[in-house]
Amino acid sequence: MAFLKFLLKLLLTVTALFMISAWYLYDRYQPVDNKTHEPLVVNDITGLNPVQVATIVRPTSLLEITDAIMATEGPISIGGARYSMGGQIAFPDSLHLDMRDYDEIIYFNAEQKLITVQTGITWQQIQQAIDPHNLSIKIMQDFTNFTVGGSLSVNAHGRYSGGP
Repeated sequence: MAFLKFLLKLLLTVTALFMISAWYLYDRYQPVDNKTHEPLVVNDITGLNPVQVATIVRPTSLLEITDAIMATEGPISIGGARYSMGGQIAFPDSLHLDMRDYDEIIYFNAEQKLITVQTGITWQQIQQAIDPHNLSIKIMQDFTNFTVGGSLSVNAHGRYSGGP
């Protein structure tokens, strides 16, 4: 009898974990489609450039990016922290890749002063990772909340504020 109770508890636990995982994955990785939801609007930091897009996907892996691109036949737009001004972060009726969750450090070697990151990572996240190794970013934008991909896409640059 005790063994049967154990099996029943195990089955219920596994079922509950499966249901929670399935709900999380469905909610997390389902593209949002404007045919079943309110219009999807992407805007930059100014709030002056709203753009209605068809779908928004927040990938966390290269496979998710590839799958989203392969599943669409229309235009694709890419956004990160959305601090670029002028409406260039989105395109009307596009698949919009929101890269803010694609923000991992792939490789870091403090001795070589070499870091490889995903495009959605912010300069602040990089600084937090390299600071314990007595490293810092020498030349960068005034704020650290910009994403690396966004900085590259708008040709952002900084200034050197050190000595000679």
